[in-house]
This record gives sequence, C-alpha cells and structure tokens, in this order.
Amino acid sequence: MAYAAFDNDYIYQPRLPDLRDPTRLDAPTPGRNWTPSVICSSPDREPLIFSERSSPLLLDIAVKEYAIWHQSRVSSETFRENIQKARDVALENCLDLKQIHDDQDADFFVKNGVKAGAARRFVSDIARWVTLNRDPNGIEDQS
Repeated sequence: MAYAAFDNDYIYQPRLPDLRDPTRLDAPTPGRNWTPSVICSSPDREPLIFSERSSPLLLDIAVKEYAIWHQSRVSSETFRENIQKARDVALENCLDLKQIHDDQDADFFVKNGVKAGAARRFVSDIARWVTLNRDPNGIEDQS
C-alpha cells in the first residue's frame, strides 16, 4: 500500500491501490478465469448417527433431559419458559430428538408459540448434547 503525505503535516494517509492498474500482480487478467487463492466451503450440519444404543434413555425422557440441559445454560426466566415450551411442543407432537435433529425446523416450534431464539437453539444443539452425553459404546462408528 502506498502512502501519501497529508498536506504539510507529519501524519500520513494511506492511498488505496487503483484496482484498474494493469501492473497489479493480483488483478485478474483478460482471458483467464480468476479463482480466489483460498476456497472455503460452508460447513455442513454435523452428521449424527442415532442407533438403538445411542442413548439408554427412552425417547420422551431424552427430550426432557435435553430441555433440562438447555435450561441449565441460561439464567433468564423467559428463556427457561420458552425452552420448557419447546419441550412441551415436542412431547405433545410425539417428536423425539432424532426427528427434531433431522427436520431442523425451528419454525415449527415458533408457530407453536416458542420464541425464535429458544426454538432455534432447541433445534440446533441436539448433536452437541448427544456428543456430550453419549456412551462411548453407544453411537455407531461413522466411518
């Protein structure tokens, strides 16, 4: 980056490079496709494999335990109430954690009265909870 004197002062102001300058080494050249030097792919949702041995808990008990874990992570009463509401919506609709994880549908919970942030968190943290609470022999190998 080139620097130019700022009037007669001792402070310098950076001069931005001219992107149209043909001598720039990083400028795309005509006739050649330009690709970024670093290609970043967006991370996919973490694959989570549920098996009969994934959790020793019954399906409805796992939903309740998951909600308790969420409530232990917040101090706001409003947040706690909405986590409990998300739990109730899941149980009333006979949804287990695998179904909620597979669907990734926070809007379903929002439409049933759960505030958006609590609904999104309730839907998105299942893989993390399973990982933290898994029995080392309980989840099938993913390879």
